Amino acid sequence: MTQTKKKLYALLVAVDKYQATVPVMPGCRFDSLAGCVNDAQSMLSYLKQEEGFDLEVKFLKNEEATKKAVTDSLKTHLGQAGENDVALFYYSGHGLQEHADPELWKEETDGKLECLICYNKEDEPCLLA
Repeated sequence: MTQTKKKLYALLVAVDKYQATVPVMPGCRFDSLAGCVNDAQSMLSYLKQEEGFDLEVKFLKNEEATKKAVTDSLKTHLGQAGENDVALFYYSGHGLQEHADPELWKEETDGKLECLICYNKEDEPCLLA
């Protein structure tokens, strides 16, 4: 009897190249990084060596990794995972905290939300809380 492998849906997101001229929030700019894309590439290499899964990967890097592209991929790519599958989200890039709504303070005891900073295009939101 042939045993089928579980599917592993992986969404890898890596941002090295932030636009320093585009503020993430008022008064807050981020310099580019070195190594995030390489780290995600290393993760991809590791996942490809894993023989226990049927691997389905989506890799967004730098300019591809806008907030819209990431949120769409969370829904459409990772959303394909079924009950017996695995969904993996991997992110390498800048992070930030923003003030949380007081309604969430029971869950966020420091009063702040942790955010990922997606690629920051002019006039497009980039904080993913």
